[in-house]
Amino acid sequence: MKLRVLSAAVVAAWSKTAAAATTATVLPGVLDQPAGASVITATSQATSCSNGPAWQGPQYLPADNSVSLGVRLFSVGKNGGGFFCSPGTASLQASVDQTQWKSLDIQHTTTAVSLEAPCQTGTWWYRGSYVTDDHSFKGNTNPVAISC
Repeated sequence: MKLRVLSAAVVAAWSKTAAAATTATVLPGVLDQPAGASVITATSQATSCSNGPAWQGPQYLPADNSVSLGVRLFSVGKNGGGFFCSPGTASLQASVDQTQWKSLDIQHTTTAVSLEAPCQTGTWWYRGSYVTDDHSFKGNTNPVAISC
């Protein structure tokens, strides 16, 4: 009997006129989660990364005439608590007017990464940007004015 109901659901799903509601009507309870099942959503994954990764910089490195940015996706405190951000893409960005940002260095990371780029001539604003692969977090550091 279950095989017939499942076959009917498959045929209904393939039909051009079948709607998602039809499948749910044909298979009551089949699409429900079992009791105690956990559902992980992008929003719930982002809660531990709600403030973003740990940033170091942007900062000016006079010896190299460059700007650097450190990004760390995890931190563990003394009592074992901490935070973890999902893997994603970090970028070091610069702007003259803080409205149009250009990326100077971009890297994907699963743990930590150091970004570095030549310092732009004159006074520019620099910031770090991070986006998780699942887009559950997207954020920037506060812009820092650096003159070279």
